[in-house]
Amino acid sequence: MRGGEGPVNLAIVNSSSDGASYRSREYSTISQRPVLQLELEDVPPPPQPPNDHCADAKVITSVNFSEIVDTRSAGYDDWDPDPTCVGACCPRNVVWYAYTPASEGIVAVTTQGSNYDAGVAVYVGTCNGDEDTVLDEVACAADFCFNDAQPSRLSFAAVPGTTYLIMVWDGVDGEGGTLHFNLSQPGWCPGPL
Repeated sequence: MRGGEGPVNLAIVNSSSDGASYRSREYSTISQRPVLQLELEDVPPPPQPPNDHCADAKVITSVNFSEIVDTRSAGYDDWDPDPTCVGACCPRNVVWYAYTPASEGIVAVTTQGSNYDAGVAVYVGTCNGDEDTVLDEVACAADFCFNDAQPSRLSFAAVPGTTYLIMVWDGVDGEGGTLHFNLSQPGWCPGPL
């Protein structure tokens, strides 16, 4: 602001979980250079997702479902399964979905658009939300199976009336982020997803 004197208030809001960098350009005359004072305040963490536990899996009722959710406050329960495609690291920032198809066909799941390395695994079984949880893995994929530039994606043949529990996690840095979860059941696909 030229020609003005006194403080000028400016608010910069950063919604990124990755931090931010800021630069300024200074006036050539030293006496006219602004003084930048930053007052930083803690931003509360996002609320815990309601589908943070297997027993509270979000029920998907349509054959084409998409959701964007902040998983930074999601946790990992001791009784959550260890997906076979995880590798050396362990899943963190876990959220759950449940899907019961009405007809047979291929179900496709992808995390395309997410801003972190999300893995996906599909299970059948019992999810009581405690040590009595018994789950059998149907399919598993993490983005390192394809490479870091690709989203996690998988497909599996669905049996009508069977409830599939879908676990999505962050297994790389364990911070979570913005998950783009997509499920579709287009019928039978001619080839791999």
